[in-house]
Amino acid sequence: MTRFLVFILLIYIVYRLFRKKEPRRRTGNSSSPRELVQDPQCQIYFPKDKALSLKSNGETLYFCSEECRKAFKSGKKKKPD
Repeated sequence: MTRFLVFILLIYIVYRLFRKKEPRRRTGNSSSPRELVQDPQCQIYFPKDKALSLKSNGETLYFCSEECRKAFKSGKKKKPD
């Protein structure tokens, strides 16, 4: 009986060593890189999917906050920190 168990264990070990390994899959949104955009008002980079957009002169601009978007529309420049 012990020979049989040792034989099964040996077969299992050989199987684990030689089977084709599958790449590990990541969970969540971290598996694909996020596109970063720069806010033209405060010059910071942030994920495009979190951006507020504005069409200006046929170009789409992306803003990090409503405050930056309003300041850009009014022509005010934000002072660098």
